[in-house]
Amino acid sequence: MIMVFADNDKDAANQIIGSFISDCKTNFQLLAQHLETEQIAKLAHKMLPMFKQLAINDVIPSLLFLEKMPLDTEENKIRESIEKILQEGNNVLQLLEKETRQ
Repeated sequence: MIMVFADNDKDAANQIIGSFISDCKTNFQLLAQHLETEQIAKLAHKMLPMFKQLAINDVIPSLLFLEKMPLDTEENKIRESIEKILQEGNNVLQLLEKETRQ
């Protein structure tokens, strides 16, 4: 799907993926800092479009949960979602980094 967006240009696709990887690493660090609920929701909202574009389906439900959660959501539910995003997201980033090196 990213190749369509990059007009079948592998270098352009690699640049898009490289930017995605860089942004994710920054965003994952922010999520791990246990921000306030409102900040987490904004960050999840910011991250969702590219995860959807790349069809990274293991992470999308957790991002959707964080984006739409009420301000009084239990902290353990927030932490569980963040941990899943970090775990699954980092796995995806490792695979993407391997792909862009080839």
